[in-house]
Amino acid sequence: MKRKRARRIISLLLTFVMVLSLSVSWTMATGEGVLTEEIDLSQMYRKYDLKTGEVSLVPRYAPPQYRDGQRITSTEPFNPVAEKEILGDRSIIGTDGRTQVTSTTSSPYYRIAKLVMTYTDGTSAEGTGFMVSGNVLLTAGHCCMSTSNASLSSMTVYLGRNGTYTPITASVSYYYVCANFTYFNDDDKDDYAIVVLSTSPGNTTGWFGLGYQNDSFFLNNTFTITGYPGDKTYGTMWKASGSVNSCATYVLNHSIDTYAGESGAPLYSSSNVVYGIQVSGVNPSSQYNHCRRMTQEVVDWLIAQGLIS
Repeated sequence: MKRKRARRIISLLLTFVMVLSLSVSWTMATGEGVLTEEIDLSQMYRKYDLKTGEVSLVPRYAPPQYRDGQRITSTEPFNPVAEKEILGDRSIIGTDGRTQVTSTTSSPYYRIAKLVMTYTDGTSAEGTGFMVSGNVLLTAGHCCMSTSNASLSSMTVYLGRNGTYTPITASVSYYYVCANFTYFNDDDKDDYAIVVLSTSPGNTTGWFGLGYQNDSFFLNNTFTITGYPGDKTYGTMWKASGSVNSCATYVLNHSIDTYAGESGAPLYSSSNVVYGIQVSGVNPSSQYNHCRRMTQEVVDWLIAQGLIS
């Protein structure tokens, strides 16, 4: 009797666990949709696996991360080669302050990628991304979906591209976007994507550190945005520097010149630490360009997943 009762209790517990797990998320591996029940999508990433077509939901938050007993607030950039001096090096605000980068395989430019995307609805687009580890890059969330919110069918990553010169080309294995984000979402808070590559070109190009800071840090320092604007010669890299004009919890408003095609470009300091991702330009309600501000929860999650260190 005791053994039967124990088996019955174990069976009931197992059934409860299975039901609970099904109520948390139910994944449909069709390559397009994820059916969910009783899930707060604002707390989740949607993961797209381009190799298998599987789509799943992943919790978006991780506990605080520590190293040697100290709270991690930034990660270090990686430079595989010595720094080289560069000679001369979405919206244009006033006089165009951008200059072309011709030494695209020098640090830190080698770690910035031109992205060419195709989507499952047959459309295509181009953008910018940047390496944050050997095989992980960050970009804008809207680069990973079409204007009709179709998902990626492929993304080609060109690191250090300069016109037709393409020293490193990589493909994507899988990527994460905020589960509740849509292409025309007015909230820049969720406009970022985490892209995992099939190879590790960052070991050759190097990568940026990531960091988050208080408002006063941004208002008292100069930053650079480098990317691949669509109004210049195809495949050429351009940069501009300037200041952050104001800060919100998830957005940095700045007057650094950018253009369409630079969505996903890094906003970084002279120490090659990225503090924001370019997401949008001047609009009727704002005189500034906008970056998705790097925040504690994103850095914590990337470290907890082993995607950066």
